[in-house]
Amino acid sequence: MLKPPSPLTEFILSKQRISNLYLDTSFCAPKYTFPLQESVIDAAIQISREALITHPGALILCGMYTIGKERFVLGLAEQLNSRVWLPSKQRGFITAAAEGGCSICKRLIAISTITAADAKVHVVDMTQLNPRAVLSKLLPLNRPIIAWKPSGWMYNPQKKLTQGNARRLPCSSETLTRLKECVSLEMIAGSVYVFGAAYSEHSSFDELKEFVTTLRPLRVQQTVFGGEAKDAAKYINEWLRSG
Repeated sequence: MLKPPSPLTEFILSKQRISNLYLDTSFCAPKYTFPLQESVIDAAIQISREALITHPGALILCGMYTIGKERFVLGLAEQLNSRVWLPSKQRGFITAAAEGGCSICKRLIAISTITAADAKVHVVDMTQLNPRAVLSKLLPLNRPIIAWKPSGWMYNPQKKLTQGNARRLPCSSETLTRLKECVSLEMIAGSVYVFGAAYSEHSSFDELKEFVTTLRPLRVQQTVFGGEAKDAAKYINEWLRSG
C-alpha cells in the first residue's frame, strides 16, 4: 500500500498526522514474515503441475472464505489452463466485486463455469478441507484430489516432512522442501493431498511496522486481540516511539 503508486503518497508527503489509526493486528508477531503473494502462487503452481503428471485426472480444490483468495485461485487456474467452478455464494460476491471494478474478479469470472465437470479447479469453503471433512466427504469420492488452503496461518517453514509422507507425495519431496517457505503438506488420505499455502491478505509483521512508522499516527487502536496479537501493543508502542 505504501509503494508507488500509492493512494497514501500525497498524505505522507504532506507531513500531516493521523489522530487514530485502526490496525488489523492479526499477524503482529515477528515470526510472521510472509513470502510475497506471487511467490506463494508460483509455488502452488509448481506443486500442482508435478501432481498432475502423477495424477493427470486430479481435481484441484482451492479453499476460500466468503470472499478473498481470488488472486490465488486465478493464478493457479490461468497457469494450469483450467476453467474455475465457484459455489453460488462466492460466485455472487465475486460477480458483485467484478461489477464494482475489481480487475482480478473480472478475470476470474471470465474463466469460470457453472458446470462443475468443465472445470479442473474448484473453489470450496475452507471448512471442507479440515481433516474430518476430508475423510468424510473427499476421500469417498475415490479420485485424486490436490487441495490448497491459502492462508497466513499456513506459514510454517519449520514444518518437517516425514519419510512416510515423502514417499506418498504426488510431487517430488525435493520440490516441496525447496518451496517450504511458501507451501507445506498438511494431510494425505488415500489419493487426497491437502497442502497449505502461506498466502495472506493480511499485513505481515514487517509490513505493519513499515505502515505505522511511515504514517506516524498519534494513536493506534488494534482491532485483533487474541492469539499472537496479544503482544501487539508492545510492538506498536515501540514503533510510535521510534517515529
